[in-house]
Amino acid sequence: DSIYIASAASEINVTLCNLDIIGKNYYGLVAVAAASSTKVVTLTYENVNYTGPQISYNRQGMVRYIDSNITIKTSSGYASPSNELAEANRVEIGGKTVIHHTSTGNAVFWFTYSNPSFKILENANVTINSESRETFYCDYSPEVTIGKGANFTVNTPKGMFYDTGSSQLAKSFLIENNASLKVTQTAVKSGVGTIRCSGDFTVSDGASLYIANTLASSAPLLQMTATGSVKFENPKSVVLYNKNGNLIRWTSGTGKVIVNSQVVNYWLSAKDFPEAGTLADAPLYIWDKLDKSNVEIEAATSTSATTAVSTNVTSEDSAAPPSLQTFNLQNVRVLSMGQLALKTNAVSDAALSITGMTNSLANLKAEFLISSESKSVTG
Repeated sequence: DSIYIASAASEINVTLCNLDIIGKNYYGLVAVAAASSTKVVTLTYENVNYTGPQISYNRQGMVRYIDSNITIKTSSGYASPSNELAEANRVEIGGKTVIHHTSTGNAVFWFTYSNPSFKILENANVTINSESRETFYCDYSPEVTIGKGANFTVNTPKGMFYDTGSSQLAKSFLIENNASLKVTQTAVKSGVGTIRCSGDFTVSDGASLYIANTLASSAPLLQMTATGSVKFENPKSVVLYNKNGNLIRWTSGTGKVIVNSQVVNYWLSAKDFPEAGTLADAPLYIWDKLDKSNVEIEAATSTSATTAVSTNVTSEDSAAPPSLQTFNLQNVRVLSMGQLALKTNAVSDAALSITGMTNSLANLKAEFLISSESKSVTG
């Protein structure tokens, strides 16, 4: 049985803390009626270890998970199958939280009632692993936010949103400053993009985004509708990889891709991992500015074509600046951009080596002349 909150005359905050829970029902320890008055009810789970079919039922209100480990699975002695992690209107996740979802019939979260939202809190480290289903099922489209400095990893078989229904997408999707989102899709869901959004999709200053789809699917990574824009606002690192489909596609309306980045790399075809992205897989185009200022690109697109491209990259910066021919969103299969992660130490005539710092997994190649003969080293 559950403790039941039938209504709320004023704000109610319930915190379940430092608990190990084996769940047997679809309502959790505290269940909240789906009444309009209960929109002010917040259920917080802090340092909770839960295993069971569903931890939260608060369809009008908010649920919060902080420093918790949650496994959604059918419990021993309970005949019904595992369900969603939560039926809720607003979800916040913080601290170091790991969610493992095994339901074969339901998404991880079911967003109910109007004006829903999903937020990873600042500086959180959150991982969601789903064995069979999507991340979100939405009666109404949620605003999705990855808070400043947070790291959010999603492993999903069928993308983050349930299908191509009119509510099954984000109202907006924001990755705040210095936050990180990594999404890996492991199975095909025909026609459904990995992430779907009707408003702006924004990667903020210093933020990172990685989305990879290695499957035999023509669905895009970012499936946009209406007039939303995709904005890269001086990100730290962005990698978009789609073996067989578009990276970004508008399924209705028109939109823009707006880039402000130190360097932008563009591939027309995607090699298989682990060769993809190595020194043997050079981009078709590499765009940067000779004066080391940021590259700026704005591309307008319809559902079927890139219709206009403007840029601050000149012929002095690149032999092939971004244009309708070179920055075609319908053709690109891999796009990376961000801040160059390479700093060299001072070099003098007496130095025996060149030293510096870069990312731990980086591939390096140095080219130089010895007696007018070109030489190179890799590492």
